[in-house]
Amino acid sequence: MIRFAIQRRCLLIAALALVSTAAATRASASSLGGFVYVDRNGDGQLAFANEPNPEWVIPGVTVELYSLGGTSPALVATAQTNDIGQYSFENLSAGTYELRQTQPVEYVDGLDTLGTITGLIAALAPGTFDVGVAGNDLFTDILLPENARGALYNFGEAGIAPAYVTKRFLLGTAPMPLFPQGVPEPMSAALAAIGIAALGIARRR
Repeated sequence: MIRFAIQRRCLLIAALALVSTAAATRASASSLGGFVYVDRNGDGQLAFANEPNPEWVIPGVTVELYSLGGTSPALVATAQTNDIGQYSFENLSAGTYELRQTQPVEYVDGLDTLGTITGLIAALAPGTFDVGVAGNDLFTDILLPENARGALYNFGEAGIAPAYVTKRFLLGTAPMPLFPQGVPEPMSAALAAIGIAALGIARRR
């Protein structure tokens, strides 16, 4: 009898551990990301490679993610834009966040555009999320729920600063600019876990 009680207790503990693990997984399934690019026409909208007049992207730009859950912003992680100008913060818990960009000195500051937040499993109910507020080189008060993807938080630059426009650039011998790729659609939590971007599904936003 004692042995059976111990076994039941062990099973209960194991079940609770599984529930806790599942809850932690759900809480860490969210993400935030976007692009840094040259907004050539000043409209605040990033034109992708499959659109007319695609815009240049800027690799190597630093973007910081802060949590706003405490008395003061707390740095969560730092990322740099990749070869297609994209940055991403993965495996985030639900919470309120802020994105800060380090302004690239070679470029004139431009328009920064708020992104969108979508559910990875189901549509998000009103009031459960907030895309936040755009400031100068930052997006703040982003309310990110569980199992959600915040995308297209884009930092725009107006163009190359005059001091960095070289004769080589004016002669048109600079390397070809890199164009951003389409942003993949959120599919499901399982696909999100293995990396939605790896599916290569382009979408025109």
